[in-house]
Amino acid sequence: MRRRNPCILSCVALLTCAVINLTGAAEPDPLTKKVLDAYGKDHGLCAIIGLKGPKALQLAKDLASSGKFLVHGVVSDENDLKIARKAIKDAKLDGFCAVEKLNLNPLPYRDNLVNLIVVADPTAAKSSGFKQDEAMRALAPMGKLCVISGSNVTATEKPVPPGMDQW
Repeated sequence: MRRRNPCILSCVALLTCAVINLTGAAEPDPLTKKVLDAYGKDHGLCAIIGLKGPKALQLAKDLASSGKFLVHGVVSDENDLKIARKAIKDAKLDGFCAVEKLNLNPLPYRDNLVNLIVVADPTAAKSSGFKQDEAMRALAPMGKLCVISGSNVTATEKPVPPGMDQW
């Protein structure tokens, strides 16, 4: 049996790590960075209300591709559903991101479940029945509701209820 030189194996392993690091995940989109900065965490269950248009789809793909978020997109139009599902499938993010056509009132989540709710288009969401009180019901304590308006992101945190311990 032929013995391999440990120095060569070490060099090959180092080169492989360097290539993986150089070809790793790209920097997230500036809007994604703003949402993550407003959220203050890098993981959780995220619902994107109004998952349509390139900016919202890029946000969903950036969050899902991190492997630290489970993303649920909600759309109100059959065409938007087809476009969003195709974008998620093409990005090979099935399992990290799902998209459904659903009503926005009530939101399809249990009380205190979602860590981050992003409203991609507040005007369209409101006309589809979205209500901030309903989002606050679905948010977990210390979860955030982030509303995108142009290039601005406004965050509202759900407070911890009195008597609830933090651990």
